[in-house]
Amino acid sequence: MFRRYGMTLFRSRDPHVRITVYMQKVIDYLKMDVEGHEWAVLKSLLKSGILARVKQFGFEVHNLSKGSTTARQFFERWQILRRLELQGFQRWYWHFNFYGTYSYQGRMRSCCYELVYINVNFMSKTLSRN
Repeated sequence: MFRRYGMTLFRSRDPHVRITVYMQKVIDYLKMDVEGHEWAVLKSLLKSGILARVKQFGFEVHNLSKGSTTARQFFERWQILRRLELQGFQRWYWHFNFYGTYSYQGRMRSCCYELVYINVNFMSKTLSRN
C-alpha cells in the first residue's frame, strides 16, 4: 500500500487478497486487474459485502481463450454480473482491450474487456444531501 497523487494505492499479486484494511471505509474507486482470476475474485467480493462500500468499480474481464468459452461459462459470468447489478451497481462504461483483439468466425473479438460500474446507492445519498 502506498500513496500517490493523493490516493492510497494497494497492490497485491494474490488474486484472492482480502481488502480488510478498508472494510470500515468508503472506497471512491476500486480498480481490479487480476489477469484471469476476476470471476473468482468477483464472487468473493460479492459474498463478502465489501462492494457496498465501493462507489465506483473498474475491472478487466477475460474470455478463456479464442472461441472456447462455453454457453454455461457465459451464463455463470452473466449471473455474477447480475449479482453485481442487484447490489446497486450499474454499468457506466465498457470497451474491449485493443491489445488482445483477434478475428473469430470473421468477426473482430477481444480476449479481454474493461468494465466500469457505478454504485447508484451512493448517488441517491449524494442527491438527497443537495
